[in-house]
Amino acid sequence: MHCQFGFGGVGSMGDNVRKKATSDTLPKPGKVNSVCKEWLVHEDGALAYHLQKLEVDEHYSGNRSRNAIVRQDLPTAKEEQEREIREAEERYGAFIKEQEKRDLKVAMELAEKLTKNKYTHDIGIKTNSAGGRPGILKKHSQPESTKSFTVESNEYTEFDIDDILHDIDYEEEVNRQIQEQKDAELAKRLQEQEGRPMSIEDRDRLIAIETQDCELAKLLQEKEKARLRRAREKAKQKALLKKQQQLEESSEVVSNTTQEPLSNIAIAIDPTYSSRRTELQDISC
Repeated sequence: MHCQFGFGGVGSMGDNVRKKATSDTLPKPGKVNSVCKEWLVHEDGALAYHLQKLEVDEHYSGNRSRNAIVRQDLPTAKEEQEREIREAEERYGAFIKEQEKRDLKVAMELAEKLTKNKYTHDIGIKTNSAGGRPGILKKHSQPESTKSFTVESNEYTEFDIDDILHDIDYEEEVNRQIQEQKDAELAKRLQEQEGRPMSIEDRDRLIAIETQDCELAKLLQEKEKARLRRAREKAKQKALLKKQQQLEESSEVVSNTTQEPLSNIAIAIDPTYSSRRTELQDISC
């Protein structure tokens, strides 16, 4: 009986240990909802970790692929940029050559027109010189005196200034006509380009051309002003020199006219003045 009791006590202790172990692993009675919630939290954490890992992997793989594409596309982009630059330079060079041809054509037409106008002007000057200028006629018709020479010097001054300034006005007219034709062609091109969309390169090129034309016009205007000023100074110097020469000639004429009446008075007072003068010359010889 003692042994049975002993064995019975050992068996009951093992059962108690097994029951305690199973009670630790299994949920406690009445806590199923809390266990489900804990399981859902665990499952959501695993899912979130998995999604985050996928996102990171996708981000890094996307960076690698983009960097590879950039490395491959960079030489192609450089070649494409160089090609576009070459094409733009070729288009600009062709545009400049075409503009030079148009300018040359316009210049030749204007030169031909100006040659014809100058020819007709020279013919008119020759006919006027053959018919006689009013100033020259006045010179021959007026008496020889200081006042007449002063008036004639003023007339010559006006003619000289007109002749010198005529060439300057002629050149100014030529430059003005050339500039007007260029402006008309530019306005026509602008009007044609208003109907179609203009690219950035064309607009920049047009702005550069307009700026260049403005600078060229200012430079030509300054040169014309300087040349006109020099021509006026030259005309004034020439007029003053001619006036001084004419005053000297007028003083000589006045002195000659004052000496001749004295000799006539001496002869009139003494009729033998000329005969005695010849005798004195013979004796001296």
